[in-house]
Parts: sequence; structure tokens; C-alpha cells
Amino acid sequence: MPQTDRCIVRNEAYQKKSVFIRERHNQRKNQGYSNPDIIKNPVSYEVF
Repeated sequence: MPQTDRCIVRNEAYQKKSVFIRERHNQRKNQGYSNPDIIKNPVSYEVF
């Protein structure tokens, strides 16, 4: 029996001025994080 592909997508409306801040966070370019579990170099952990 083939497995069903599933994906969860959360779309949120952002203001134009806040996109830069979120992009820095998503690319792990910030200097400090309040969550100690953030992996700043996740390349080896990515799953495709």
C-alpha cells in the first residue's frame, strides 16, 4: 500500500518591513537566540 504524502503549510500575512527580520531568523543569521536548541548550521541535519 503506497504511503500518502502529507504537508502542513501555515500562511501568515506579514508587513513589508518585517520580512527582513523574519528572513534573517529563517536563514540563522541572527547573533543571539532565546531558544538554546537553535542549530545555527543545520546543513547536515536537513532532510529532503
